[in-house]
Amino acid sequence: MSNIFDDIKKNPKYNSNNSASWFRQNVTDAFRNLGQQQFMEKNKMRQTTKVSPGQMIFFGYDPKYKEELPFYDKFPLLLPFYIDSTHFMGLNLHYLPPPKRLIILDKLVQTAVDKTLPDKMKLKLSWSLLTSLSENKLVKYSVKKYLYGHVKTNFINVPTSDWPLAIWLPMARFEKANQQEVWKGLK
Repeated sequence: MSNIFDDIKKNPKYNSNNSASWFRQNVTDAFRNLGQQQFMEKNKMRQTTKVSPGQMIFFGYDPKYKEELPFYDKFPLLLPFYIDSTHFMGLNLHYLPPPKRLIILDKLVQTAVDKTLPDKMKLKLSWSLLTSLSENKLVKYSVKKYLYGHVKTNFINVPTSDWPLAIWLPMARFEKANQQEVWKGLK
């Protein structure tokens, strides 16, 4: 069974070195109407019930305090960096426009890659590393906390090789605001 990322790579014009504009146009347009359920179904082989620091994951979420939040993402794209028995924290990349996601991802990969795991490259993320990045404002804006009891799906683990594709997928499911309103908070 193929997954979303394999579908993108099957495009005859796909090239991992393509410009950001190609990704923005082709990936975003091709998957704009993809629903959360379809995404989960299409990526069954990548589902897991565990969260580990340094992964990139998608998952369904229903916040405990959603009434108090000005907006929230029901389908985060997260780089977790802190995990305990009740919750986990990470960078929800959906809170950043894709070009900013690429900047953060590039800086993280340059500074924090565990090179002992070539096929399953993981980032050694920590809050001190994240805040040391020059885009500190971006990092702080996208750090979110998630309670295990409010996770509504399995986690989709995105292999490192597919991270550049994942950041362009239009899978954010914001409630109470649209993407542009959420991204205005960065200014």
